[in-house]
Amino acid sequence: MDRRNFLSTGSAVAATALSMPLFSGSAKANPPLRGKFAGGMFEYLDSPSEAPNLVFQNEHGGDVSVSDYRGRVIVATIWATWCGVCKQEMPTINKAAGRYSSSQVLFMPISIDKNRSKIRRYYNARGLKNLEVFHDPERMSLSFFGARGTPTTFIIDQKGNFRGRFEGPAGWDSADAKALIDYLVRYG
Repeated sequence: MDRRNFLSTGSAVAATALSMPLFSGSAKANPPLRGKFAGGMFEYLDSPSEAPNLVFQNEHGGDVSVSDYRGRVIVATIWATWCGVCKQEMPTINKAAGRYSSSQVLFMPISIDKNRSKIRRYYNARGLKNLEVFHDPERMSLSFFGARGTPTTFIIDQKGNFRGRFEGPAGWDSADAKALIDYLVRYG
């Protein structure tokens, strides 16, 4: 083979290799950790551990638990109406919740306020229409989930396993948060 044919063949092979997808079939890519999710505020667990089955209350005072929502990615944020940073974070959670079917992704803001009625008033005053009320008046979620403050968000996969934790405001309506959630919906 002369040099011209070799270069032509080599270019064709290189072009074919570059046009092939890096991941095909069900191969699992690494999670897209960008922006705030690439820094020290977010901890992604490559080896997930089972989330505790904490029981807390829905808007009507009925008992619910994380396991009631198995089969969905859960983005559970521990927050309070009196938390200053939460006032910035809750609208981003509401906007993100509006992007997904609740059968795929459930944004679960768990309030640690003592009074459940305050939570609905807070939602109404801020136009938070995409969020359900979840209430933990005994603040058990802080210790069960190992939260050190509010807001702290835990991501739980479809099988009920912890996949990550974010301490502080994340901006859940950002493209970086969407990429991470989409990854978990696809790969679990």
